[in-house]
Amino acid sequence: MNKPKEIPEGQSPVRFIMADKHSFNPLKGFGEAKAHPDGVAIFEGDYGGQIMMTIRLKYVQCPEDRLKQILADLNDICWNGCEGSGLYYERMKVGEGVGGGMGGGCIVDGVWAHDRLWDKGGVDPAKFGEAIGDILEKRSERLPEEIRKSEKGSWRNSQD
Repeated sequence: MNKPKEIPEGQSPVRFIMADKHSFNPLKGFGEAKAHPDGVAIFEGDYGGQIMMTIRLKYVQCPEDRLKQILADLNDICWNGCEGSGLYYERMKVGEGVGGGMGGGCIVDGVWAHDRLWDKGGVDPAKFGEAIGDILEKRSERLPEEIRKSEKGSWRNSQD
């Protein structure tokens, strides 16, 4: 009997499991991802059932703890703070898709966020983009309360 593969720490369980069928290039952490020209941060919710956001790390000036705070804030907005969120670092090129639930995600030359953040989460895209830019450029430590207090949990409760 074959022993099941153990998922290495710091790797997305969903993309690790799909690695035999899809490209998967995990990086060992924030430092390695920042140093790699194709390093990206992937923000997951619901145990990989949702790719909430991706960021090319070449645009990140803030420390990793601010990315972790963004993850916590997104998880609160989208999943009422339920367990199952993760911040993962991988090597991906612009235009590549990110495997995950609800259609997965995408790597763009900058920041990509799932449409449901505005469609179901009640977040204003322009204000969100400005707030993320402020965090990445070290002008702010976290998303403003106005964004954090959006219609929490609406993704989880959505029937579509």
